[in-house]
Amino acid sequence: MPGLTAIYNLIQRCANGEPLAWSKFIDHFSRLIFFAIKTKINKLCPNLSETDIYDIYQQVFLSIWQKQKLKSIKNPKRTLESIATPRPVKA
Repeated sequence: MPGLTAIYNLIQRCANGEPLAWSKFIDHFSRLIFFAIKTKINKLCPNLSETDIYDIYQQVFLSIWQKQKLKSIKNPKRTLESIATPRPVKA
């Protein structure tokens, strides 16, 4: 797994529109994003099918790409550090 600096550089390359970087971004983050979506959806709509969850997952990536959301990250390194920092589970 690449370190934070490598991921930071990958996000920068994606924000600059490099197609190969986008492919690597998807490869690196796809399972994490799918898990996050599935976890949230299962809490909100426990009867939603796996197919529907996958459709939402695809829409998330499509939205990130079309709306160039990676460009809106002001401090990618800090964002990544925040994501990587474990948080206590609320009871």
